[in-house]
Amino acid sequence: MHHVDLGHRLQHFDAEVVDAADARRGEVQLAWSRARDRDQLFDVFRRHRRMHQHDAGQIDQIGRMKWDDPVYMDRLQKEIAVICDNGDLDFGPYFMFLWKWNKWTRDHSILSAPGRGSGAGSLLCYVMGITHLDPIKWNLPFERFLSAARIARKKYPDIDWDLGDREPLLAALQEAYGDKFAQCSTHQVLKVKSALKDACRVILGWNSNDPRVNDLCKTIPITPMGVNDRDFLLGYKDQEGNIHNGHLMENTVLDNFLKENPKIQEMLFSLLGIPRAVGRHASAYFISNAPIWESVPTANLNGYTVTQYTTTAANNWAEKAGLVKFDFLRINTLSFISSCIRLVQESAGYKVWKEKKTINGEDFELTLGELPITAIPMKDGRMLDIYDLPIEPTVFEDLSAGKTESVFQLNSALMTGFTVRIKPSSLKELSDIVALVRPGPLEALIEDGKTTMTEAYIARKNGYQEVTYA
Repeated sequence: MHHVDLGHRLQHFDAEVVDAADARRGEVQLAWSRARDRDQLFDVFRRHRRMHQHDAGQIDQIGRMKWDDPVYMDRLQKEIAVICDNGDLDFGPYFMFLWKWNKWTRDHSILSAPGRGSGAGSLLCYVMGITHLDPIKWNLPFERFLSAARIARKKYPDIDWDLGDREPLLAALQEAYGDKFAQCSTHQVLKVKSALKDACRVILGWNSNDPRVNDLCKTIPITPMGVNDRDFLLGYKDQEGNIHNGHLMENTVLDNFLKENPKIQEMLFSLLGIPRAVGRHASAYFISNAPIWESVPTANLNGYTVTQYTTTAANNWAEKAGLVKFDFLRINTLSFISSCIRLVQESAGYKVWKEKKTINGEDFELTLGELPITAIPMKDGRMLDIYDLPIEPTVFEDLSAGKTESVFQLNSALMTGFTVRIKPSSLKELSDIVALVRPGPLEALIEDGKTTMTEAYIARKNGYQEVTYA
């Protein structure tokens, strides 16, 4: 096993899409600054950053880029400069990989979500057909996704890819990359509550259902994402330099119990983070320009090759070893939508058929059609795009009435309850719900020291409380 840096992986992991770069950085940056129209911009991209002529044509074919609009032109130039000429790594190949395989899914009638997470803030992703939300129209910042400051902190692009059916794509990637493609493993480690129960069982003889240990566990909240349990209990400094007090300073019940039982405290901290079981990550996969096992140890788990290194915010050893991570998520809602679109197309007189396809030795039955999977024919002759549907007030009326079944991220009991209370009337307010119904806003208090951010939003949105500005 040897170490290969991430830059080397990005330069070479997809030879079909990526050519070697040979331009000096200063010349490239000067070329970017002088590009003022489509042809000049793509000329720089082709000469210095590996975008071939057919790739530029593909962007034109998708037809989303407004070349005559200076806002779009300036935004695209700035994004490409950060992506390709950031002084650290050239991420151009990463985007070309996503473009290539997004096209593959479209060609095989596999529906993708419009855009998930901060990647929806990239105009380049939008015009390449990787995402399907116009970040300028929806005022989405690119810097939340990628910036010079984030790159300096080793925060690299990470686009989650939601699919209606991901298995054919995974088979195609395995067929294309062989032993250069592997799934990430997950280590189910002992967390605070489970470690506390084990320590009490060994030292005090309490079983896991003992009301005394259960009462202690009820006082312990979930450890924040990206923070290890030891730091959560004792305190830590985050990447921005902010000091966070340990949970033991706030939880006097747990703190006093551990002080009265020092052996339990010692065992608790010894157990934290110890792996209890190994599994396959739900969505994370790695691709490299060389066999995965040359960079990280691998294992066979129920017939699947997985990396023994995991990838977490606190311990991303696989990426530190130079592997490039991609997240492929299967969303059942997208499968339902795909089926509905094909039914609408068929009822409108367009041909729809099943076709068997063998990929990497696996047989798949794909539902193909005369129209793209994104096209919705209407009775009045219009042809709608699933990613650009008109706003229908009745949709928001149904959501406000609690009809959220099968609506991704809104269909839990908690989200449905808040959706009914907030009564959304726009896409922006739906995004507000997703942002507000999560641990931070549900617990954070506003200036009065009594009302949470979420409750304040509900009261002000529905006119129960006056909106004030600082």
